[in-house]
Amino acid sequence: MQLHRLRSRVVCLVLGLVALAPAARAATRHVAPTGDDTNPGTESAPWATLQHAADEVAPGDEVLVADGDYVTVVVTTSGTEAAPIVFRATGEAANVGPEVPDGDGIVVRASWVTFDGFHVASTGQHGVTVGPAAPGGVVEGVRLVGLAITGCVGDGLHLGRTVRATVEGCVVHDVDGTGIALVGSAGALVQNNAVWGGLGDGIVVAHDPGLTLPTEAAVVNNSVLRTGTAGWALRFEVEAGQSMAGNVAFNNVLLVADDAAGSLALGEGDAGLASARNAVSDRFGNGTATLTLAEFQALGYEASSVQTEPLRLFRDTLGGDLRLRAGCPAVNMGLADFEGRSAPDHDLLGVRRPVGATCDIGAYEFCIGDDCTGETPDAGTDTGGDTGTDAAADTGGGDDDGGCGCRTTGRPVGPGTLLLLGALTPALAVRRRRVS
Repeated sequence: MQLHRLRSRVVCLVLGLVALAPAARAATRHVAPTGDDTNPGTESAPWATLQHAADEVAPGDEVLVADGDYVTVVVTTSGTEAAPIVFRATGEAANVGPEVPDGDGIVVRASWVTFDGFHVASTGQHGVTVGPAAPGGVVEGVRLVGLAITGCVGDGLHLGRTVRATVEGCVVHDVDGTGIALVGSAGALVQNNAVWGGLGDGIVVAHDPGLTLPTEAAVVNNSVLRTGTAGWALRFEVEAGQSMAGNVAFNNVLLVADDAAGSLALGEGDAGLASARNAVSDRFGNGTATLTLAEFQALGYEASSVQTEPLRLFRDTLGGDLRLRAGCPAVNMGLADFEGRSAPDHDLLGVRRPVGATCDIGAYEFCIGDDCTGETPDAGTDTGGDTGTDAAADTGGGDDDGGCGCRTTGRPVGPGTLLLLGALTPALAVRRRRVS
């Protein structure tokens, strides 16, 4: 009997140690341009490259990355749902450029990996690529948070064959491909992102017949502006005879500045889409047909959506400042939830939602005052019909009475939430806009 009890205690001890192993292995690593990859990766003796960190990490590890210029990183080690691997920029200028001219910036070939707060610019392909290492596989639980991406030849963010991926609080502008592309993804959450400039579509959800899981993409509280020869603000790509399921789109600003494309387009197959309360232009696509908002609503889409123009909503359409103007049609017009999906409880800058009666449409919650507690009014006079420059009471930054530069306490969504990338090296240089 005593031997049996001893064996039981030993088994329990072993199982306990196994259960604690991931937590015990988890560590905080550091990377800085002044470091050396032969160092132990501590704060006082950091590594020098993102790739070395990616080669050394284990589930549960967090890699804190100091400001500086880095080259392409490829992550092939997976975390777990309980112990993800996190790469986090600690400042406002952790910049990732391509290692070779035609390369990507950040490449994730593993599951349960997070990248938070990095700037990616001037890549020869995509800014960020996420997808399985082998054909036919999937990656799960990847989170891309607070990234700022510009100047890419391909897509800003390209996710292929992912499950439960999150794209949140990212600013993507002036890329030659699609701003945010989901190709064969299941259960993706795309929220609080700003996409403007460039040549392609803003956000694309594309069907992959080889992925048998339901699509179930949620596109919520994003701000997308397309101009010139650019494509659609939001497009669901599915071929005739194919179908997706469970897609929802609400509380988005989906605007075009001309008739090159439009707000939302469906393919020739079944997009499986429920959409409502978006701020839109009067141009939609259904297969090969082009429809007005009223005609699109007659098909069962865009319930309670509001037709408007970029100059009525945005502070600076030419400069890509997609924060809302006082009294614009998007203020206090958002839905708290739709089709079982909830609106986010914060915006792209970390301001909590809602300020005022209900949340606003788009990536930015409009607010007045220093603290945005919700106790102050958040609506003013409609400034529509202007020339696209900031109104006199809304100077485009700081804590003025028209501003939304205020933030909640604690770290915002990520340093990538700046509207532009900031002063970088010559290869990555883009003008910075002050937002707080």
